[in-house]
Formats: sequence, structure tokens, C-alpha cells
Amino acid sequence: MIAHTLSVAAYLIVTFAVQATNHFLVNTAHYARQSIMAAEPALIGGIASMLVQGIVLTFLYSRLRHAFPGVAGGVGFALLMGAFLGSYIALAEPSKYLVTSLLEWFAVEASASLIQFALFGLALGYIHKVVGHKTT
Repeated sequence: MIAHTLSVAAYLIVTFAVQATNHFLVNTAHYARQSIMAAEPALIGGIASMLVQGIVLTFLYSRLRHAFPGVAGGVGFALLMGAFLGSYIALAEPSKYLVTSLLEWFAVEASASLIQFALFGLALGYIHKVVGHKTT
């Protein structure tokens, strides 16, 4: 349970840090050009989504971690899940909305997802390597 709780916390921290940096510092001009963006986002929806995703991802990893051992396994698992989750925002969303450039949207969202899930994978693998084996 400790590894699961720490992993959910790691997902929240990593995801918020990467996505906030992406949206509010690095790519502010990109998001400002999109007519679909709210002037003031409601952060509660994003936080709730991160919490659900973190719980589901860490639950799945706890069941599959023997197939993805160690830190490298955590990274592999997280990148696989990142491809699953990130494909929607990078590929499907710009197909539904009026974005200024499909290629730019894909590049911004895919790179943010790659960074987010690689960092989360490092944390996930490390947590389960250090704490997970003590609790199972």
C-alpha cells in the first residue's frame, strides 16, 4: 500500500509539474492561439483526472510489475501507458477541435506526454524497487 500511495503521489507531482510547465511557461503562445482554451482553466478537473489516472496506473503496475522489473521496467510500463493516454490528446483532440496547426499540436502534446511518462516511469520503477518488494 505504501508503494501504491507513493506512486500515486509521484504521478500527481510529475504530471502537474510537466503539464503546468508546458501550458503556463513553455508553450503559452501555442495554447493562446487555440480557440478552444479557457482563459482561466478550472484546475480541479485536471487534478481529479490526474488522481484517477495515477490510481489506475499504479494499480495496474502493481499487478504487472513482475513483467516490468526495476527502474527500466517502470519506465517501459509508463511509456507504454503514456502512448495509450497521450495518443488521445495528441492525435484525436486536434481532429475534433479548431486548432491552428495539427503538426504543432501533435509536437507539443506528444513531447509533453513523453517527458511526463518518462519521468513518472523513473519514479514508479524506483519506488517499487525500493519500497514495493518490502510490502509484497
